[in-house]
Amino acid sequence: MLLGLALRMALPATYDVRWSYDFDDHLMNIGWFATRGWTWIPLEICRTAYHPPLYYVLAAALTGLGVSLQGLGMFSALAGCLRFALLLLGLELLLPGRRVARLAALALAAVLPASVQLDGMVTNEGLSCLLCTVALLLVVPLFSRGGGARWRWALTLGAVLGLALLVKVSALMIVAAIGAAALVEAARDRSAGRLRRFAPLIAGLAVTAAVSGFYFVHNQRAYGKLVLSGFDGPEHARTARFDAIPYLRRRPLWFYAGWDAHIFARPYAPVGLQPVAQFWTPLIASTFVDYYNFAYAPYPDPSAPQELANFRPLRPDVLAVSRPSMAAGALVAATTLFAWCVALAGVWRRREWGRLALLFVPLFALAGQLHFSVKYPVDSEGMIKATYLQFAAAPLFALFGLAVAWLWSRPPWGRVLACVELAAVAAIGVYSWYCRLI
Repeated sequence: MLLGLALRMALPATYDVRWSYDFDDHLMNIGWFATRGWTWIPLEICRTAYHPPLYYVLAAALTGLGVSLQGLGMFSALAGCLRFALLLLGLELLLPGRRVARLAALALAAVLPASVQLDGMVTNEGLSCLLCTVALLLVVPLFSRGGGARWRWALTLGAVLGLALLVKVSALMIVAAIGAAALVEAARDRSAGRLRRFAPLIAGLAVTAAVSGFYFVHNQRAYGKLVLSGFDGPEHARTARFDAIPYLRRRPLWFYAGWDAHIFARPYAPVGLQPVAQFWTPLIASTFVDYYNFAYAPYPDPSAPQELANFRPLRPDVLAVSRPSMAAGALVAATTLFAWCVALAGVWRRREWGRLALLFVPLFALAGQLHFSVKYPVDSEGMIKATYLQFAAAPLFALFGLAVAWLWSRPPWGRVLACVELAAVAAIGVYSWYCRLI
């Protein structure tokens, strides 16, 4: 816990928030609410004008109280610290008696570069991830309780999801995951009162709509679409040429199944994007390294030795520590994927529908990220980013921890493999800490 909190609290002093993703556009959103109060931002203003307003209203209020731009980075860092503490709480509740699993999960969450860097940026991602993590904590009790308790959990979860949707529409994937798990529960439960268990979920959905529905109603009335993206505004000209191309022809088959092994030698863009993009390469790389080189490690002085990564300067020593982080990350990702498949079979067999919903969340989030990168195949805009998936990452941390615990319980060979996994986490941690200590 101290490791993860220290990394995040170090960000305001070591990370220049002006390198946050789409910083200028997010700042324009904040400035709009700071100067004009509660009025809708026209999509033509900037590429982030489509986002729901809650984060920008809060950030505008903070700037009105004298908080600086770096102070807004501290707001994100505090949200990240709280999210990290909620992860600990969730692991304690859902993995009782599994200390090794909890420790391994927390260790990975503490140092994961995509998560740490996000927690220092002036964007809506930090607050979105915090509220989504709160929602994930409520999912298992919702499915495991009956009667009045189920109603209370459903209504509470509905309110939290409504707030999350007012920060970023990514929370729709959690709504979809819960709905899918509820349908599976209804299909496999043969009891007479199974349909009555839907009533609290519908009520919770109604609360979600009551809290956040005005944003989607505005989108429909103003633009004819419930859900918008940055390419519905001033960036539309960059993607208009793809409108006439059938969806499945916008990416070659290699995009879905390919892997560029050069990423281990140089884990930075444009490797994995040029000459032909491959979905998994930038996704994994941007999870465990600052793949797009947005100053997670401070840039070198102009006269100092440097490499080029994503057409920006990079210190050679940072490249040296990012390579083992990338290799270690590939191992961690493969282990987590295997654990997800095993866990899916287990919860299906045991009819644990709340945990099934938790497994669906990263699956649906991944599907959304894939859809986004296929619908808008403009790779120079960073369409494939692990940052977009951090709202759904909590179950994945737990799965990695369970995999390590399973190996640890099978000496001697299992413990050797568990130590390899923990060494991989250590390599990722070295990269994160090195970038903070420069």
